[in-house]
Amino acid sequence: MAMKRVSGLDALSAGTGVWVLAGPVAAADDAGIVRGLQRLVDSDTDQRVGLVPDRASMCWFDEQTIDDRYLLSQKHIDASDPVLTLTQAMSEVPVLGVQADAAGHHLLVAFNHGIGDAKVMAEVVAELSRSDEESELAATPLQVATPRPLRLAHKAALRAAPGAFMTALACVGARLGREFVGGAYRRVAGARGSRPTEELAATKMTVCYVRSKPSFLGELAQWRAAHAPDTSTNSILFHRIWHGIREVGLDPIDEVELLVDLRRHLPKGADSYANLAAVSSVHIAADMTPAEFGSRVADEMVSLRPLIRAGLASLARNARNGTRLHQLCAPDMPVRPQLTISDISRAPGISKIAWRTDASKGADVQRTFAVALQPGSAERISLGLCTIDGIVHATATFSPDVVSPEAVERGVSLALNLGRW
Repeated sequence: MAMKRVSGLDALSAGTGVWVLAGPVAAADDAGIVRGLQRLVDSDTDQRVGLVPDRASMCWFDEQTIDDRYLLSQKHIDASDPVLTLTQAMSEVPVLGVQADAAGHHLLVAFNHGIGDAKVMAEVVAELSRSDEESELAATPLQVATPRPLRLAHKAALRAAPGAFMTALACVGARLGREFVGGAYRRVAGARGSRPTEELAATKMTVCYVRSKPSFLGELAQWRAAHAPDTSTNSILFHRIWHGIREVGLDPIDEVELLVDLRRHLPKGADSYANLAAVSSVHIAADMTPAEFGSRVADEMVSLRPLIRAGLASLARNARNGTRLHQLCAPDMPVRPQLTISDISRAPGISKIAWRTDASKGADVQRTFAVALQPGSAERISLGLCTIDGIVHATATFSPDVVSPEAVERGVSLALNLGRW
């Protein structure tokens, strides 16, 4: 069996689960799943689906033969109930990089986050949605695949802007120092702190799933033009989601965690299917306007701070085998819920998913694309967003022992209904 060296971010992400329910798709059955994953392994796209994640190592087995072990066992797909389907599936994180099931033209795909981020996951879902008759893979070979993308991104950023790089390093270092000291003080004082990884793994998780109306994005664009023309649509939506959660009484802390893709820091033409993203915190307050929040988001997205933070997390993992990313980035978890938002709409594979149409009417049927992202702590509400053909699909993953499922669903629904803003 072949071995493959992976990155520090891969090792940090190993053992974290991501579950996707998609459908109806053009083709979905167990035999097709095995064949589809084998096509990816046999191709030159470097999809990494044969990797067997191991958080204790940076050299993983890379299986070349896909068999029935890659099928989810004893999982029930109920296309009419994404919440039940995903909640049942989340009872176990796959040991292999990918496992999947199919029923009623719907796919349930479980990922071990160690094999990659949304870039890989979207390509895998796209490939499994297609029929065997299609000759070309959904996945696209990388122009230049680098085995150590995070290191290359740091080198490129340092060469391009050494002053900004050192400023970002000092800023992130100072914040990590404050978090470490503050967390140590609260632990000594007996305050509730971060939960051990083993406790988090045993924490019961559930989801809520909400689709926007087809008119929502058009209405949001009109609202943006009238009230915040210089603010991105995503920032306005993120701002509104935090307020929706707050308005139903959940009292989230005054920071929103956002997923930042770090591939823009790679040299021109270079790319990677390895994990190459970071979670960055942006301050928010009840009296902060969407424009003010959007300005903070824009500043964070173009800064080098997320890149530096990811690099320090990777270094810490190498120095202290098994350290989890959330343990470095936030040593003391909040008691109040914290909102973490990941928008995967721009992952290239999303547009390649082969959706099923109603043959009798020649029209698309209502689609489901629910993405459950395991939170970094039991107090977090992890929200996965994906826009498909003008409809926003929002999936919140959280512990029902910490926050009310009914309240979370109401809060997300408020955010996706412009008439209730």
